[in-house]
Amino acid sequence: MKHLSTFLIVSLFASLSACTFYDAEPGPRGPQGPQGADGTQGEKGDSGYVMEWENVNFTAHSYEVILSYNDFDFQGFESDIALVYFLWGTEEVGGETVEIWRQLQQTILTQDGILQYNYDFTKNDVRLFLDATYNLDMLSAVDTDEWIVRIVVIPGEFWNNGRLDTSNYNEVVDLLGLPELRSHDSSLVRR
Repeated sequence: MKHLSTFLIVSLFASLSACTFYDAEPGPRGPQGPQGADGTQGEKGDSGYVMEWENVNFTAHSYEVILSYNDFDFQGFESDIALVYFLWGTEEVGGETVEIWRQLQQTILTQDGILQYNYDFTKNDVRLFLDATYNLDMLSAVDTDEWIVRIVVIPGEFWNNGRLDTSNYNEVVDLLGLPELRSHDSSLVRR
């Protein structure tokens, strides 16, 4: 019996000494531990991906085009952002032909009303579409045919860092270290 009561008293004392009371103040913070060794450097990941389609045509009735990432064996993520650029024309600068790229959405004021080039995207594709304040069947080939389209897919972490001015295609390419794509001869003069 004496052993049982001693055991119960020791157990009760151990249980109470292990408890922390809510009104007790924490002690001072301990010193900073030593810095751990640096881990091995992983492979550099992609900072973005650029794809290009030529001869993109908006055809009657739907006036929309779906550009699939599968054409480039590319798999996007839900967090990716897609930016779309149209080759709008070229100009001579210092004896060199320079391409003019415009980021969508583009709104054009025509003699018939307002024409808008726009897009939406998923992790698998981009849908380009036209909208206007007038009947789209009135559009000419200059408005609908032979577009050269570049899509830049940017990982979400780059999008949220606030350093990216997406309106200038060349700045996006430089900042993300994207590959140079070939120049084009654009025979159509856009509005």
